[in-house]
Amino acid sequence: EKGTSPDGLDSKAVQVVPETYWPALRVAILVVNDQAKDTGSTSGMQLSVATSPFIQHRADAVVPERLARIEEAIRQRNFDEFAKITMQDSNSFHSVCHDTFPPIFYLNEVSKTIIRLVHAFNQSLGYTAACYTFDAGPNACIFTLDAHLPSLLSYFLLFFPPPVPAPSEGYIRYKDAIIPGVELQPADPSSFPSISAAVKPAPGALKYIILTKVGPGPSVVDPAQSLANPLTGLPSSS
Repeated sequence: EKGTSPDGLDSKAVQVVPETYWPALRVAILVVNDQAKDTGSTSGMQLSVATSPFIQHRADAVVPERLARIEEAIRQRNFDEFAKITMQDSNSFHSVCHDTFPPIFYLNEVSKTIIRLVHAFNQSLGYTAACYTFDAGPNACIFTLDAHLPSLLSYFLLFFPPPVPAPSEGYIRYKDAIIPGVELQPADPSSFPSISAAVKPAPGALKYIILTKVGPGPSVVDPAQSLANPLTGLPSSS
């Protein structure tokens, strides 16, 4: 809810359904860069507000309609509609970044390749099984359903093999928690002939992949369970 206060202090996020409502939803975060960004989210947004004519149109005419549609898609567990709106809105956000003066480029060539790969994956199936969204950075957040996650990961392994040497914490993180007992191998290129001819494997293009699913938001815990001292904010000594 965007609120009405000019300072934005009454703008807040509202949970649409309980986090357990769509248990099949899965997320793969493709980490392209884990270092600090050239343009921070806050300073980038301030520059866009000051210089981009498109941002006001997006706020007034684009976002409210899409929010209503995606809320309904979530309530209906309609992945096709959810995915379409998610990708369109990500593209729209980055159009604002490009319309900013001077322009802000959060996506890099690997990010653009991920976009191509997601669309090619869906086209190969004949329906939408995955979608992407990018915030103010090059890392991709990929939504899919649990039934498609193993094949989608194998597909990404075909084009984004692990770096050498592999990260000490693993290349696909939390796999055993999200898809326990599943052994992943790169997909067969012959299953995706068109995109395999256009996009060559790029070992090390991704730093690592994080698997997760929808979960609860922040919660208040007993001070005895906290890892930080509530008075100082510093790590707890206990």
